[in-house]
Amino acid sequence: MSSEIVAVCIGGGFALGGAYLGPWMQFRQKKSEHAREHNAMLREKGEELFALLANVRANAQDWTASFFISEQKKSYAITEFNKLHRMFAISAVYFPKSLVIFTDWRSRTDRTLDAIEKYGNFTAKQREAEITKVISKEANALCYQIENYLVEQMPKYL
Repeated sequence: MSSEIVAVCIGGGFALGGAYLGPWMQFRQKKSEHAREHNAMLREKGEELFALLANVRANAQDWTASFFISEQKKSYAITEFNKLHRMFAISAVYFPKSLVIFTDWRSRTDRTLDAIEKYGNFTAKQREAEITKVISKEANALCYQIENYLVEQMPKYL
């Protein structure tokens, strides 16, 4: 009789333990599954951002004043600038700590462009060429900084 009571107590203990631990373990499993999905999404967006960075960096060398001469070239330049905005959007949504890099870049670029406007003794074509050269150089610098940031951050999501 006492062995039956011991068996019932042990079985009841397992049942109560399972009743308390089951939901907690299920919560942990869902939490880790959510973290894996989140990390996979961040990896995917990081790869997309790397591809954009490589594209902008490769094409930044081609940004010259000639983009402003013909309509076809002008639309190409606008497309390249839109890639910068897309980089900013992806970084802002998925990597918010990188916004500091973008704000620093923007203020540095604005100061340089303001100096060109204020102190530059240029004709219209020279001014456009100088502005394009500055934006190209600064876009390259921005890509380099964002790449370094992503290289530091991505191991967390692997």
